[in-house]
Amino acid sequence: MTNLNSIKMVAPKKAEILLYDTIGESFFGGGTSAVSFAEQLSAMGDISQIDVRINSPGGSVFEGLAIYNTLKDSPANVSVYVDGLAASIATVIAMAGDTISMAENAVWMVHDPRAVESGTADDMMKMASTLETLTNSAVGIYSSRTKQDEATIRAAMKSETWYSAAEAKAAGFVDFITQNKQITASFDAKQFHKAPDWVQKQLTAMTMFKEPETVTEPIVKPEEKPIAQTVNANEIAMAVTAAIQKATADEAKRQTTITALCLQAKQPTLAAAFCADVSITVDDVRNKLFDALCKANGPLGDQGGTAADDGKQVDENDKYRAEFKSEKAYAASMSEAEYIAMRRIDDGIDRLPTSSK
Repeated sequence: MTNLNSIKMVAPKKAEILLYDTIGESFFGGGTSAVSFAEQLSAMGDISQIDVRINSPGGSVFEGLAIYNTLKDSPANVSVYVDGLAASIATVIAMAGDTISMAENAVWMVHDPRAVESGTADDMMKMASTLETLTNSAVGIYSSRTKQDEATIRAAMKSETWYSAAEAKAAGFVDFITQNKQITASFDAKQFHKAPDWVQKQLTAMTMFKEPETVTEPIVKPEEKPIAQTVNANEIAMAVTAAIQKATADEAKRQTTITALCLQAKQPTLAAAFCADVSITVDDVRNKLFDALCKANGPLGDQGGTAADDGKQVDENDKYRAEFKSEKAYAASMSEAEYIAMRRIDDGIDRLPTSSK
């Protein structure tokens, strides 16, 4: 299979990168891996200008994020040109440009990361957590560039939103609209879930369009950056691994904290459902438990009752509250409620619920 992606020198200190295929190497030999991309770019030595031309349906999110970081960290000036289709992770890579230009007849698409996973429930939970981390990364990158709020970006991604050049510019994804482009090959829009009919028609029409002999793109080049430095490909791979590990650790901490809060609130049966819903945060759980406790008319740590019962019953959690207040270091890593829940488990008053199948 011919690999349409390439990196080459086109002038002294100027490199041209073609991302005209999938992102990440495929089984059949197409696409470009992040490691190969970084190695080829580093091998070019002193470059002060990088032109990135995109006609790609996307591909591996991990590889795409690593390529984005490689371009973003480069001291060279980066100019991105969307010649045809920029979809999925290809649009994230485009965000690395100091300037982003899009042909008038090109197409832009954003959507949520997707993955295929098999295995146990734990495997599925880990993948769901990883996808949420990847989504957060893309949302942050888009929001920072477009100045749109994250809720708007998330909604566009969730809906799989397709943009014309004018719409992409209005949304802040691109800076300039250039003349129509001709591409040698288009991608089948049916591979995406919600591509409207106009997308495939426009992609097909681009292969038939005839460009003028001389095209002047109205791009104002910003001031050049210092000479490029060598990119360490191993650091890129380590960064990807670290991101996955952090996502797994964060999800484990979320579930542990939620379980402890449910035990503290004497609602252990709610823990499994809260943990399974990755959209629920620890703060959401606190609010839900607070509402449940208010309805039960009993404060945290007692056995129910009202203010009229004060003095008749000793709050068994008072000693844990005193411990928490006496050591300021505890407050840096957990709330008072979380500390009480942990100590009650340590003293055998409560116990973690066991999972059932």
